[in-house]
This record gives sequence, C-alpha cells and structure tokens, in this order.
Amino acid sequence: MPVNIWLNIHIKGEDLLPVLVQKTVADEKRLHQAFLACSTGGAKKAREAVPDIMICNMDRRESALIYVKETIAMKADFIQVTQPIDPAFAEYSDMLKEHGIKFNFFGTDSPDEIKKLFEYGVDFRW
Repeated sequence: MPVNIWLNIHIKGEDLLPVLVQKTVADEKRLHQAFLACSTGGAKKAREAVPDIMICNMDRRESALIYVKETIAMKADFIQVTQPIDPAFAEYSDMLKEHGIKFNFFGTDSPDEIKKLFEYGVDFRW
C-alpha cells in the first residue's frame, strides 16, 4: 500500500488477531497511516501489544450517546457512526473533539447529507 493513504483495518474478534495485525502494522512502519477498527476488547489487546496504534471504536451500542461516551472512555482515536443522520451529531462532535477524537460517518453518497454531516462537525465520510 502507498504510504500516503489511510489504512482502515477492520478486525473481528478479541483474541490474538488484533495483536498480530497491529504488530504487522508496526513492523511495516505504518502506524502513522493505519487504524484498527474493532471492539473495546480488541482495542485493549492491540494497545497492550502496540501502544501507539490508532483505534476506531466499532463497538456500537444501543444509543449513539452511549457509543460516544464509551469511545471517549476508551481513549479511541476515531469513532464511526452510521445512519440515521441525527442533529445530535453536533453535540457528539463537540464532546469528541474535546477529547481529540475524530468523528467518522459511514453510509451516504448524498451531497445534501454530506453537507449536513460536515455542518454537524463530522470529520470524515467513508
């Protein structure tokens, strides 16, 4: 992979796989451009092995607010939310930015929705 693009690495499971993947990312000197999208348990194991790995919390909860609060508590680098687009995203964005967490959205190609997401403070759209 080129060194100037983000690597969004989705990991399912919380056993040895997050550790092995993150050691590979570190060995390949890609920590500056890669983040692990995983559960809270996977993030914990990966960070024990490679403390500098960036984490995207993918441990979605029954409410977006709980998901945001857990992302802050685990000191993740990113969060990724999906539909429906909610005006509360503006509040969540403020909370996340206060803790240096990037706010990612997945699930639209609509220019109007993308504009609204950026107005709410979303950093990225995949």
